[in-house]
Amino acid sequence: MTRPNILFIVSDQERQRDWLPEGLSLPARQRLIDNGLEFTNHYTHTSPCSPARATLFTGQYLAEHGVTENSSYPTNTELPKDALTLGKMLREQGYSTAYKGKWHLEGRPDPDMEAYGFSDWTGNDQQFWGLAGSGTEYDEPIARDAADWIRAHGNDDEPWFLTVGLVNPHDILWFPIDQPWYWEQEPDRYEFARNQMGQRDWGRADNLPPFTHDLDRWFTDLPANFDDDLHTKPEVHRSWMAGWLGVYPYLDLDRDDTDMWLRQLDYYVKLHQLSDQSLGMILDAMDDIGGWDDTILIFTADHGDQCGSHGLRSKGPWNYQETMRIPLYMVAPGVTRPTTTSHSLTSAVDLARTIAEFAG
Repeated sequence: MTRPNILFIVSDQERQRDWLPEGLSLPARQRLIDNGLEFTNHYTHTSPCSPARATLFTGQYLAEHGVTENSSYPTNTELPKDALTLGKMLREQGYSTAYKGKWHLEGRPDPDMEAYGFSDWTGNDQQFWGLAGSGTEYDEPIARDAADWIRAHGNDDEPWFLTVGLVNPHDILWFPIDQPWYWEQEPDRYEFARNQMGQRDWGRADNLPPFTHDLDRWFTDLPANFDDDLHTKPEVHRSWMAGWLGVYPYLDLDRDDTDMWLRQLDYYVKLHQLSDQSLGMILDAMDDIGGWDDTILIFTADHGDQCGSHGLRSKGPWNYQETMRIPLYMVAPGVTRPTTTSHSLTSAVDLARTIAEFAG
């Protein structure tokens, strides 16, 4: 295969799949695993969204690309316009380079994607950054936009590189304040959250939409390391959690409320299921154009989530496996074989260079 098309799909806040409950079906992800190569020891370079994404699209370490915080405001660091991104690298090789969905490397709703080497971007990026319910609201439209692009351009003579940035399972960050049953339990917290989220125009009709899907009960046990004594860990783990919950007090879960922590895990599963439906829409488009013989598909995430492991939430300033070890699936005709696994240590720093090599 020469000059392959490349489809690069990135989810948000998805950790490696070994925690998933037995019997759970994620057919789109399973299809990639069955038809390609799974890397079981693939790691993000760093855990916050924007720094991790800057590494994904440049192959550089944080000290090189300079994105040291999430690019959610104009005053935050952002990826420099002169950065050598995958979009620019592949354009130089004659590729049509397009982008759909979450970018989060510039602190504005309408990032200058052409300056980063990508075309055909649509939307409002601040809607995709990860406010409550963003993944549930926007992943399906993002996937539909990507699927439409594939059907329109997938058989073009010019090779293409399409990146799709899905938001979920990032919605886990906002549990339980996005759950209507919790609003009834904690009306004061709900009002505080709604007022706080309404202080900025995010371009949404509702900044705190209710999550209306039922949560199946998958878990009966907390993570084995849930009761870790944080006083034996670096002090930053405690201070960061205290600071984060000081800003978002409605996300503080009672340490003794086992059922609430289990519901959080169930919610994380549900978000994977919703994300998988969006991924399936994109794979269906590949089927429609018969594009599998000349397209390399790569699926990964920017970082994971603790979701109760070590008694912590979110992705924070720590290097635990649950945050740092992320999925990487690759289907590359003539390169990978179906249902194969690599346990080799790989990093997001390696991935951009690998994609560039695929493009020649």
